[in-house]
Amino acid sequence: MALARKEAQRFNHDFIGTEHVLLGLIQKRDCAAVAVLESLGADLDQIRRSLEDMVEPGPRPTMGQLPFTPRTKKVLELAMEEAGEFRADYVGTQHLLLGLFRVEEGLASEALRAVGLKQEEVRSLVRKLVVPEGPEESEPPCRPEAVDASSSNPALELAATEARRWGHGFVGTGHLLIGLLREEGPAAEILKALGITLEKLEPQAERLVQFDLAAAAKDLPLLPLAARAILRSRHEAKTLGSKEVRTEHVLLGLLGEPDGAASRILRDLGLDLEEVRRRALGASGPRAPGEGPHA
Repeated sequence: MALARKEAQRFNHDFIGTEHVLLGLIQKRDCAAVAVLESLGADLDQIRRSLEDMVEPGPRPTMGQLPFTPRTKKVLELAMEEAGEFRADYVGTQHLLLGLFRVEEGLASEALRAVGLKQEEVRSLVRKLVVPEGPEESEPPCRPEAVDASSSNPALELAATEARRWGHGFVGTGHLLIGLLREEGPAAEILKALGITLEKLEPQAERLVQFDLAAAAKDLPLLPLAARAILRSRHEAKTLGSKEVRTEHVLLGLLGEPDGAASRILRDLGLDLEEVRRRALGASGPRAPGEGPHA
């Protein structure tokens, strides 16, 4: 949202509206939203000029943090909904673009439709660009609302803290992975033994989360893959005979989502995910609270 904030300040506005969000998006030439727009033949300069013609500059310069308008807040909510529909582990610019389209009373939606763009065409292209073709997973997707970031799992609480620290309005698998490293436990020991430190992990996680919503809520929702990973970790704990979900089970849950940010981060850092899984399984097993991991 940094570019949207700059656009608002360029017009001396003391708020961030949908028009500022779209102007910020089309400045970010290497993002998925721009790829979608250009693939549909949209003239980005025409969109920019159209928005600038609609907008009245404010009387004086503005500084500091700017609030979102109700319409922009709705766009962010819809972008998260779109990410869920696409079973994405992050809210990307392509989801934000769809959110802008859906708030039809906003200036951004008006500008997009003025150049002949249609929401369903955009959605269809987003699906082709960002969803790999292939058979559906045998396991049905869980409902994200079945798990929430207020659960008592310490790694989940740390993940929510990480999401808030970055200003993200959601918890994804990248946040969960960092939460595991911050918590003392078998998962952190496994990752550190394989050379993964917070110093190495954080830059990767920031890159893979991809978009700063700058709208952290008190209770952060889990994105679909993160929710699936948590539910899978509970299944792993039960299968391995544990009465509680420990950090190694959360790590196994994350590894079970190969398309999630956590798995991608570990692969990008050169780890063999099967080796990580083997070590996590080796650390698992029933034990009384306070006991260390198995050798």
